[in-house]
Amino acid sequence: MGSIKELIQKCVQIEMPGLDIGIVTSAEPLRITLEDDAKINISESSLVIPSGKQPLKEGEELYLLSMNKGKIYYVLDRV
Repeated sequence: MGSIKELIQKCVQIEMPGLDIGIVTSAEPLRITLEDDAKINISESSLVIPSGKQPLKEGEELYLLSMNKGKIYYVLDRV
């Protein structure tokens, strides 16, 4: 087990968000696949979608901001 200092450093480490492009593969239920990694399918529960960006349509490409080590994706805009 690490020291308390190491534990605190891990907890407060700043993670830089990533920028990805995703493709809407299904509108209902909402699913988005990353352009660079088709193995990653993002469900609606992992997405933050501003009200002005809805509704999303199948085939649309989106700019996504990945946060929390790829557990949360924020829809920035359409490509």
